[in-house]
Amino acid sequence: MTKIKAYYQPASDWAAICWLIWGCFLAVSPIWASELFYKVNGLWLAYTVFIVLVGIYRFGMRRLVFDKKYIQILQLRFWKMKIIELGEEGQSVKVDGRTLTIQDEDGKEKRYRLTRRACRKIKDELNEQQ
Repeated sequence: MTKIKAYYQPASDWAAICWLIWGCFLAVSPIWASELFYKVNGLWLAYTVFIVLVGIYRFGMRRLVFDKKYIQILQLRFWKMKIIELGEEGQSVKVDGRTLTIQDEDGKEKRYRLTRRACRKIKDELNEQQ
C-alpha cells in the first residue's frame, strides 16, 4: 500500500467563513477593474495577485498523509505536525462523505474536509484493515 497524501481544510464553520471572506475579496478585483476605474492598473494587478496568493497559501499549507499505521497531519503555516497512531486504544477514525473524523483518546473530535478521491481511498483502506 502506498501512502495517501491529500490537502485538507478544517470542517468548522470558521474555516468556511474565512473562505467566504477570501472569495469576497477576490470578487472585488473584477468589480474594481470594470466599474471603479474602467481600466487595469498596477495597483489592481498587485491587489489581485496578492489575493490569489493568499488563497493558494491557505489551501496548500495543510496536508494529511495516511498510512496503514498512522495519520500524519501537517500544518505548515505554524510548523505543526501531529502523528496519530491508528492502533492505539481510544482513538477512532471514520469517514463520513467528504469529512474525515478523528476521535482521540480524550474524546475530542477533529473533523477535516478532504477531496472525494482521498476520502474514498481512506475509506477503502479502513475497510481493508477491519
